[in-house]
Amino acid sequence: MELLLEEIGLPQNQYRSDRRLMEGDLGDHTGLSGPAMLGHPDYMNSVDPWNYTRPNGESVAMVHERVGQFLASLVSDSVIVTHALPASMIRAHALGLLREGANFELGNTGILRVTQGTATLF
Repeated sequence: MELLLEEIGLPQNQYRSDRRLMEGDLGDHTGLSGPAMLGHPDYMNSVDPWNYTRPNGESVAMVHERVGQFLASLVSDSVIVTHALPASMIRAHALGLLREGANFELGNTGILRVTQGTATLF
């Protein structure tokens, strides 16, 4: 956010951070590669990946819930800088998606514009 503010000529300290926009907590799987996480026996044997909670971490459903709580607290248009999973959950809420919202790939960079029930990735 500070880089963005600097680029558009605004004070770099004039933003609010919110823990509800943090990346999903991978718990004991923190530091594993993507393929190692997805190939972990616990995850592979999970009947419901949406609700699968990594040991000492979060499920995608939990991230969806906390992002929804953040969105419900907004009182005006906002610029949000966050990680891939919370951004996917913002999109899911905006489009009225639930589980299918978790399958949206944002990549490592991009701008997602969400307005009036639409979402466009730039």
